[in-house]
Amino acid sequence: QVLTKIIGNKRVQIDDKNIISSGFPNIDISNFYYEIISSEDTNLISICRKSHVDEIIQRYISNKLNVIDFSLGNSKISSAIEFIEEPNFYTSNAMIELSNQTISSIKIIND
Repeated sequence: QVLTKIIGNKRVQIDDKNIISSGFPNIDISNFYYEIISSEDTNLISICRKSHVDEIIQRYISNKLNVIDFSLGNSKISSAIEFIEEPNFYTSNAMIELSNQTISSIKIIND
């Protein structure tokens, strides 16, 4: 349910809306949650429909679990990159390639 794109950061992006529209043109961002991880060379953009995320959060709440934060797709891995020494590594559903301590690609693995 999460779409992720990596786009070059060759020109200066003014704000989140410009970054998102460069990766997902003509999207109505009011219907989506998004997360942007920026580096010097790239922007990692992940989006998911608000209705889908809200439904999942409601399931947690109905089971008396509090949600204090969420991250979309493999975006959260960016906070651990400085500790990863390998150029390629795997998460539960993707192979992530690094270049100069920056995510250069995310390849979804379908079982």
